[in-house]
Amino acid sequence: MNSVRRGPIVFCSVVAISACALFGQSVPLNPTVKVLPNARTVVPADCFEGGARVPVIAEAAPPPLTAATAPAPPSADLRSRLRRVQSAAERDDRDEFKAALADARAAVGSYPTGGERDAANEVIQVYSDLEKIWDYAFASPSGAFFDAGSDGGSLINIVRRYPDYNRFIKDSTLTIGGQTVYPTRETRRFLVAEATKRLTHLGVRMPTRVAERPPVVPTPTPVPKTTSKPQASKPSASVASTTPAHRRPMKKKSEASGTPKTAQAGLPAPHREAPTTTQAGLPPPHRETPPVLAPATTTTSEISQPADSTTVGQQQQPSGGRMNLLFAVILIIVGIGVLIVLFRASD
Repeated sequence: MNSVRRGPIVFCSVVAISACALFGQSVPLNPTVKVLPNARTVVPADCFEGGARVPVIAEAAPPPLTAATAPAPPSADLRSRLRRVQSAAERDDRDEFKAALADARAAVGSYPTGGERDAANEVIQVYSDLEKIWDYAFASPSGAFFDAGSDGGSLINIVRRYPDYNRFIKDSTLTIGGQTVYPTRETRRFLVAEATKRLTHLGVRMPTRVAERPPVVPTPTPVPKTTSKPQASKPSASVASTTPAHRRPMKKKSEASGTPKTAQAGLPAPHREAPTTTQAGLPPPHRETPPVLAPATTTTSEISQPADSTTVGQQQQPSGGRMNLLFAVILIIVGIGVLIVLFRASD
């Protein structure tokens, strides 16, 4: 039942739709613009049948292509010039520093704009401050120091631009009458170190300067002199006899047996037996031998002194014994002579 009813409904719908489409095509449209058969006013040139005129645009000829010349790339000469300025500042060579700084300024002026030129200008600014302080040190009578009023206050304004200056210079300043005085030499050293830091932004690295120290000469250690104690040695008899110093000449037997002063002129000549008895007691004569020279050393001189004294003592002892013996012989001779005289007187 449902399929039988659905067929007529679909057919009626198709017929209604087609009828509406045919009726819409036959009815004329209502125009929005009313077209007149003749023109009532002057028609502009743009309003003609066929549409508006298209303006003619003349194409201009393109300019001729010219080869663009790029600026020359910056040479590495700028870095070498700045390095030359830095080396002169570290060596305290003022004339070389001023000549190198003028050359570096000319190189930076012709350098193309950019970050490298700005970094170079920062280094040149430090060198300019260094040049002013250096010129003040040479031109002013008190150039070794400066204060807040030196050179119209321009020097103190220079160092105030550097935050690390006070920490660097605090141990080198002087306070005179409540006013702080700054040394120019230490200030220049600070500016040289500041320029070295800024040169690293340009890739310029200065070699580290090592302070040369003189070679250490070792002090010689004092070596104590070892002096050996002289050993007291008794000189032998041969050494004592051969020593020529302090030796008395030996007396001959004839001198020993000479006529004594105490003998009387009338006494007879004494017998020769007495000298023969005294000859045995006298020491035999010794031959003198050349002395042996000892080396001139302190030890030898110290030993030779007691040897000489001993030799003198030993020489004096035999001479004293000989004198005593000689005196005894003389007494015996005198006694014999007295006895002879007495015997003759008694006869």
